[in-house]
Amino acid sequence: MLLEKDEDTEIWLSYVQIYCETITDLLSGQDGLELQHTEHDDGSFVKELSSMFVTKVEDINFILDKRNEAKRRSNRKARANRERCLTSTDTA
Repeated sequence: MLLEKDEDTEIWLSYVQIYCETITDLLSGQDGLELQHTEHDDGSFVKELSSMFVTKVEDINFILDKRNEAKRRSNRKARANRERCLTSTDTA
């Protein structure tokens, strides 16, 4: 259904990652913050999920690009920490 020009519409953006049954809010900027979801008759909801009001497509693209960049940095850091743990040895 197309909107009429005189209709008011608001768009709110949320961005989550679901990995290994862990839900992460990618808009909050807080790495490691895990969220819980609830099931209702009318759908699933994520408690305390952040959202941002956007006014144009360019806003959405900008926000998602920035958060994807932060997610890549976080993943690289986690990989480096994991590799360090796997390659470290105890010497006596």
